[in-house]
Amino acid sequence: MKHWCHAILVCLLLLTLTGCGDQLYLENADIPLSVGLDMDDEGKIIVVSSAPVFNEEANKKTHFEQSTALSFRQNRKLLNSQSQGNVIAGKIQNLIISKQMLKRINAFPILDVIFRDPKSEINARALVVDGSLEDLQNISMEDKGRLGIAIRDTIDAAHQVSSTVLTRVIDFRGQMLDNRVTPYLTEMRIRGQDYAITGTALLNKDGKYATSLDQNESSLLLLLQHQTEYPLQLPFTTPPNMAPSDPTMSQMNVSLTINRYKISSDYAQGRFHFEFQVDLTANLSERTFPFDMKTERRKLEQVIEKQLQQKLERLIAKIQHHRLDPMGLGRVAQAYHYPIWKQVQNNWPETLAKADIRVTPHVTIKSYGITF
Repeated sequence: MKHWCHAILVCLLLLTLTGCGDQLYLENADIPLSVGLDMDDEGKIIVVSSAPVFNEEANKKTHFEQSTALSFRQNRKLLNSQSQGNVIAGKIQNLIISKQMLKRINAFPILDVIFRDPKSEINARALVVDGSLEDLQNISMEDKGRLGIAIRDTIDAAHQVSSTVLTRVIDFRGQMLDNRVTPYLTEMRIRGQDYAITGTALLNKDGKYATSLDQNESSLLLLLQHQTEYPLQLPFTTPPNMAPSDPTMSQMNVSLTINRYKISSDYAQGRFHFEFQVDLTANLSERTFPFDMKTERRKLEQVIEKQLQQKLERLIAKIQHHRLDPMGLGRVAQAYHYPIWKQVQNNWPETLAKADIRVTPHVTIKSYGITF
């Protein structure tokens, strides 16, 4: 009987509790999904945010806010004063940084408030935009849905087909604080009422914009980084002696998967030497010319190997020209040549620019589809 009295007392106490005292209706909330950073001519920080509108009476489904101040934190205060509801900043999907801003300054210190706030969404995608942030408001979203979600999904889809890297805000922080690598971010272009992922933006050790990689170069960078959770999609051209002279009839597209990846290193004659040895499986996803795959397969493999090596060497030359290291070869130098690394760690990109870097790919065609 005593136990029953205790149970009844507990039930009565539970009935007095309220589970909805801090409820928040969506129509009364402001949930930014994308936040963009830019800089005006006076050096002040421009912040543009986009948030979905849940109010059924509203005609537009995305609400944009813009403010200008000396810091990100001051901008957030101004944006909060413009909001029509309670601001929830922990759902940001995209952190968009203007390319023009990155050409002028290192934007990383401006992001201090994001890393200082435990409620910030550090898994948001970090990207560079080629275009004005004000153009975000002109993007037609009739067939795309919510802007912030659409941009996030576009980045993920582009990464799956190896058209760009995938850098989250927390990854960007790690890249900026690690002197063994230079930062790399997804690059997006805004033109008119549409946007597109164009490749990868590379930053130097000071956090400023250095150069861009197109989609094919981004695929090659992912190969060198061994960031290949998805197959790499690359185009190749067959030599005239193996296909018709018409350029449109000598093309093939190949899906590459890494089977074996090895980096060997050495330090001799005052500079570093690196060699990538990569074994890849190739699946032909497109071939516009007739070819006897059953008997001449090795010839086509050699063509892919030669062109892949040339493409990689051109990319490496471009990276060295701009004094960059998005491949993270500084980690290899630190691990295997620590005494030398200690001497050059403060100017590692300049040291890597003088290094001898070679790539030796070996390709095996696994699948080539229907022959003709």
